[in-house]
Amino acid sequence: MNKLIIVISGLVILSAFNINAQDIEYVNSTLWSMNFDVAVEGDYAYCSYANGLLIFDVSDPNNITPVGRLYSGGGSHGIFVENGYVYLADGHRGLQIVDVSDPQNPSIANDFATNGNAYDIIIEGDYGYLSDLDNGVYILDLSDINNISLLSNCQTSGHARNTCVQGNYAYVSLYTGGLLILNISDPGNPLYVSELDSLIAINNTVQGDYIYVAGYYDGYYIVDASDIANPEILSAYDQFRARAVFVSNHYAYFGIYSDWGNTLFIYDVTLPDDPILLGDDNQVDYFLEILVDQNAAYVASMYGFYTMNVVDPFNPSVMDYYENDGLVEIVRLSGNYAWIEAGETLLSLDISDPFNPTVVGRTSAGFWANDFCIEDGYAYASCPGHLKIYDISFPANPHLEGQR
Repeated sequence: MNKLIIVISGLVILSAFNINAQDIEYVNSTLWSMNFDVAVEGDYAYCSYANGLLIFDVSDPNNITPVGRLYSGGGSHGIFVENGYVYLADGHRGLQIVDVSDPQNPSIANDFATNGNAYDIIIEGDYGYLSDLDNGVYILDLSDINNISLLSNCQTSGHARNTCVQGNYAYVSLYTGGLLILNISDPGNPLYVSELDSLIAINNTVQGDYIYVAGYYDGYYIVDASDIANPEILSAYDQFRARAVFVSNHYAYFGIYSDWGNTLFIYDVTLPDDPILLGDDNQVDYFLEILVDQNAAYVASMYGFYTMNVVDPFNPSVMDYYENDGLVEIVRLSGNYAWIEAGETLLSLDISDPFNPTVVGRTSAGFWANDFCIEDGYAYASCPGHLKIYDISFPANPHLEGQR
């Protein structure tokens, strides 16, 4: 019986023996986009993409190299790595634990279902703190990877986007619900301590008595939590949209984007109530997460993975990047080829062997296409204010034929 090949945006290739069959199986995927998070252990960086896990060799941050990947299928977001395992918050598929002892061949070791939308994960000792947009914070006993135990599930008033743990306290970013602080001295019975519901919190990190918060449209904050029951905002910067934050020693790194561009800001926070801007860099588009390790910054972006030199905090700079082709928006099939609109690029993908899809040609569209169709060797693209016609008779060399 012939198989039906299905290509969907992402780009994921599936197969089924008939259109009504339940036995649809994953074949391959390519053109991964949206790098949401990054974790580093040893010579490797582990990145969560919309499709799953992508692993890079970063032994030389000036020359990053992809070495392995794993399609996870849930819409991965947050990531944590420890002792040869990657913990992946994988959307509707919950927590995926991936064995990366062989970075070229990662494999699923175990999973935990939340029946919601797992968004972020952090590990402290034997415990995992899994933030779920629909179901709050799960506290898991991960002392035995093969036998995950649920200790507690703390329902929250807002969407739990990330959790930071320090000592006996968990600090939970609840987006429009603000910032929640829990006492987790008994992981099986977390207790409410306090909250700041006057701010937006999509990401936070804690150092000492201070919480550094990325507040998206609200900008970014520094919060004094020395009185854990009564946290107070010390500093607020609302002219930027902050998504990413990381603190190391006395430096705070904020990844922001605004109408004027995307920027990494580095602050000296020796005095958290009087942070001093040291340097900035605007070479990375759309920060989603940032991690600093040994004078290198590792940046997850909507458009790829970047390494940055931050040895001199006054002059940060990009060292290398792995950039995807943009968001896969539209896919059309013609014979053995898939034609894809990704960002402002029209790509041709040879899918004659669906287990090994290969990009064979591309051309700049100049505009995002609202839609396009294929007929008799031409692609007709509806772009803002234009109808563009591309000659695609030679998939390795698509080119603009005309527009009106």
